[in-house]
Amino acid sequence: MQQIPKKQFTLGEQPDWAGTEDVDSTLDGSFVQTLIKEENQVSLLKRGYCLFPLDDMSLGLYSSFHDAFEKFSALPVPDKQRYAHLQFDKASHSPNQYHGFSVVEGLKEQFMMRIGGGNCPELEIPEDLGNIGAQLYENLDQICRNLAYKTMEELKLSPTLVDKVLDPVMKRGVIPTREGNTTATPYIPKGYISSSILDNFHYYNKFDKTDSYDNKQIENSPAKGEPDIFHNNHAAHTDSGLLTVVVTTDTPGLEVVDQQLGKWVAIERLIHKYVQNSNIEKAWRRYAIVFWSDSIIYLIRDATGKKQAQLESLPRVPESCLHRVQRCDGERFSVVFKQRTTPLTTPPRYQEDFPLAKKQLEAVDATEGLESWRVPNWKYNIGNNDYTDAVGLGKKVLAFLSMSLVVGYFIYRRTKV
Repeated sequence: MQQIPKKQFTLGEQPDWAGTEDVDSTLDGSFVQTLIKEENQVSLLKRGYCLFPLDDMSLGLYSSFHDAFEKFSALPVPDKQRYAHLQFDKASHSPNQYHGFSVVEGLKEQFMMRIGGGNCPELEIPEDLGNIGAQLYENLDQICRNLAYKTMEELKLSPTLVDKVLDPVMKRGVIPTREGNTTATPYIPKGYISSSILDNFHYYNKFDKTDSYDNKQIENSPAKGEPDIFHNNHAAHTDSGLLTVVVTTDTPGLEVVDQQLGKWVAIERLIHKYVQNSNIEKAWRRYAIVFWSDSIIYLIRDATGKKQAQLESLPRVPESCLHRVQRCDGERFSVVFKQRTTPLTTPPRYQEDFPLAKKQLEAVDATEGLESWRVPNWKYNIGNNDYTDAVGLGKKVLAFLSMSLVVGYFIYRRTKV
């Protein structure tokens, strides 16, 4: 079994080797049992991901939302396109969106869902998707926060820093309401649009099932140049954000790099095998795969105060998890929660983060009690690790010089009297 090599990217190029290594074929259902028994924070630290068993409420919300998304996907395209908003001035910006329906012809449909605290007319969404989705969003967000808290405690770092890089939470467990064609939830401040997203995919997976699973290139496809085994899916990548949650899909395809093993693991297929003798319908949905994303660096750097010695003293520095989706046996619906850090306290990553931050800032400024939360983490936004310290020292020097001038002036006046 080949190890995952440490290789370098060339800027602007997609390397041929990315994610083409084989999965570890020696693993079976017993490995899933090992993951279930491990403490989640331990798995996250040593493997980069963990297997999280959902409780009955979480599972019920997921199944209801999954059904609603399948029904939405079955609608005629014109009915779905009414939710395809760009949210940008097309004359001034390149087309993009931070919420709504989109389609890649021949490959997939997607509904990127954000939640709003009310008074967010740009977040149009069908009622069943919006109401159930907002509850599922809150549920998965709380799961991620608790996992991040436990990981920080495991590293003997302050868990309170987790909430500093994420969206502010106002009220939990309150049923969302409808405002016109939108859903409003008091989980976040009024007028606030979430940084995190519930990303919902419908992969068509239209291919000849008799094709071999080799790395031949598809010449006439929107994914030209991508290995055939990843056609209509995702090749190896990491996510932006803090944590990603993928509830095991009905059509397995997700694979992750196990950082302890140094090998690719066909995690969804292993979970399906693990529950194959269960008498519970769709028993695989009970398990969610949770893994680190790129913004974990902001949390760890915050907690260690940028001090290299403290960073190096950690038993393990969490790393984002490389993952991919192999070619599946048929169409695949996937509901993915991506917990993203807010652009108000960490650097923006996407074009849509800038209008998003403007909306968030207005909402936070209008919400009593959030004054201390909204202080930005400028040491990252500036980009120069020494700049903040230099500014602080400069201010002290200027204050000292100013005071010296004032004192010197009064001494001079007294000597003249």
